Amino acid sequence: MTDFNYGEGDRFQLDFDNNLSTIQLPKGVFNAGKLKARNLTEATKLAYADKDQKKRNAQALKANEAVFFRLGSRTYVSVNDNKSAFSPKLDLVADVTGMQYKSGDPKKGAFVIWRLLCLSEDKGDGLSPSLA
Repeated sequence: MTDFNYGEGDRFQLDFDNNLSTIQLPKGVFNAGKLKARNLTEATKLAYADKDQKKRNAQALKANEAVFFRLGSRTYVSVNDNKSAFSPKLDLVADVTGMQYKSGDPKKGAFVIWRLLCLSEDKGDGLSPSLA
């Protein structure tokens, strides 16, 4: 995946119940910032251990939360399943290098969920809340 751009309509659609007509979102979306690690697995584990670059020191990623992080020149997002620990076989890890953040977001420790992982903007259908 390259050139993820929210403004062009790019979204992640998460499906925890095998029903694409239901909307499921992580309970929180965080930014672990730039990490120093030997490989992607190690970096992901570091992001899960300290999810918020604004509040350092063991801010562990919880079940059903997501975290963005950088490793070298690449940007990744990982979405945790319903268990707290990182599982390479069960948790989503996607390279989103080239993603266009909203102004000021890269410096934040937490994001507005709908800006980064939503299906769509509010259509008045009761399925998707308005963007904050």
